[in-house]
Amino acid sequence: MWFRAFIENWVPFIGNFEEIPYLSSISLKERSRYLGIPLYFLPVVGITIKHRYQQEISRLPAVQGMPEILRILNAEGCALGLMTSNSRSVTQDFLDLNEIHLFQSVHYSLSPFSKERSLVAYLKQCRLDFSKIYYVGDELRDMRAGKKAGGSTVAAAWVMIRSNS
Repeated sequence: MWFRAFIENWVPFIGNFEEIPYLSSISLKERSRYLGIPLYFLPVVGITIKHRYQQEISRLPAVQGMPEILRILNAEGCALGLMTSNSRSVTQDFLDLNEIHLFQSVHYSLSPFSKERSLVAYLKQCRLDFSKIYYVGDELRDMRAGKKAGGSTVAAAWVMIRSNS
């Protein structure tokens, strides 16, 4: 009962879209403090938000200009791969909606908490040398995972990440 009340009280607040850029730019510990949620509840809140996000992503437009950039890279001979923690069906719906059919491989990561391991597994599966690819991420943990895995990472411009993180 208390758990349901917790989710009903906090998840609507966290769903405030104006907060997303700021929340994306701070660490989990800082998010916990900012939202007034105990750190040990963040995984539960994250799962709830992820569930709601999964319901909406297939209807979202791609970031403006991104499909065109992907088409240019593809035309230039760059091999494009995708690693996501979203489900296969949601990802496919999003790609179909935005007419993005350029990825030579797609890796569906089961755990959103271990991006480094997922990235290394994906690279081994595709027999890729990390030193010869660019890993583009849109979260601070993507940048950290790419760095830990020993590769070159690129931060997506639509996200604000502090330079000192």
